[in-house]
Amino acid sequence: MCCLRCFCALIVLCLGSAVYGQSWNRSVDAIAVVPSDSAIPNAHHVYVAVRADDGGAGIPLDLSMSVDLFNGSSLVGSVLFDNLNSSPVADTGGGPCGMPCPLGQTCYCQGLPPDCNCGSWIKTPEFNDVILAPGDVLTAVLTPLATSDSELDTSDDSRSLTYTGLESKWNRRIAGLTIEPTSTPGTHLVTATVEVETNAASAGAGISLDMDLLVNVGGSFAATEHILLSAQGDGMGPCGMTCPLGEVCHCYDLPPRCVCAAWIQDIEIEVEVLPGEIVEVILRPIPGALPELPGFGDDDEEDETVPQGLPCRGDCAPDNGDGTFGNGVINIDDLLKLINDFGTCPTTGCPCDSAPDNGDGTFGNGVINIDDLLYAINNFGVCFPV
Repeated sequence: MCCLRCFCALIVLCLGSAVYGQSWNRSVDAIAVVPSDSAIPNAHHVYVAVRADDGGAGIPLDLSMSVDLFNGSSLVGSVLFDNLNSSPVADTGGGPCGMPCPLGQTCYCQGLPPDCNCGSWIKTPEFNDVILAPGDVLTAVLTPLATSDSELDTSDDSRSLTYTGLESKWNRRIAGLTIEPTSTPGTHLVTATVEVETNAASAGAGISLDMDLLVNVGGSFAATEHILLSAQGDGMGPCGMTCPLGEVCHCYDLPPRCVCAAWIQDIEIEVEVLPGEIVEVILRPIPGALPELPGFGDDDEEDETVPQGLPCRGDCAPDNGDGTFGNGVINIDDLLKLINDFGTCPTTGCPCDSAPDNGDGTFGNGVINIDDLLYAINNFGVCFPV
């Protein structure tokens, strides 16, 4: 059985892309270094992003590997990813993964019991309390396990990073959140300011920072925006432009719009939301992009509550007892109050007198009449500030 497996692997290795059009690959994509919060002097956390990709081979693969981290020639530590299997029978959930994936996606499972996901496999093993001094050279090396399928391309099986005394990292975060009503009653414009921090050392030859911005309203999914973003340490490759030494080239969207150094963008999404509901925005790396690094706080999520009882033209019920009227919704209560107050307004105020628009920030003409009734009917539902 072992000889048969070796024979089949040899045949696939020899034929490679000629048979399957693509080839599988393991790679070291990036290295991050951040200070440790331990009491040990000069201690750091080191994260190594490693990837396994079946390349559309169309056959089950064992892509198990070990990852070694060196400081110079000294071994810092090793991480084992055994039982890392890919299954091309993704749409039915067959093969070693045992879970269904969307048609055309490969299922990857690692470990026992298996941890499975669809589409891609990328992990960032952590090495803790690594003692570093400026000038130290970190090298991450992956090695396929002897019992796994052989590596077809070894050119990206290692990566080095020279520690300069500064952090080397990547981080996505929500830098700001605003929610404003639109001209459509009940609809608000959610604007999330998304910022990506990357430096040249961690970006290396190019990394994917693609992400989804999810918007939840009242605890339920409302909308999403897909953000395509890549970073290139030397300004070449997918960015197609050269940046000053030490700066990172970030390219956004297709066709790409590229900038050097920091990347920050306002992402706007319209959603329906009621007064008092909580709007939550969440950043999530898409499958295959670099995962978020731990240790940067809860900066991938923000939420804001839409205020209750927004001052709305035509929203005149109930009487809130504090000199204000309404609850953010023009409904049957407002129509009943309007009808009951039909006619000339009393001298004490007339909240249902909403027409006409006087053009100076005021509304009404001292009389509740058919114009006010039509305005309330035409704007029935969740209202918005005037």
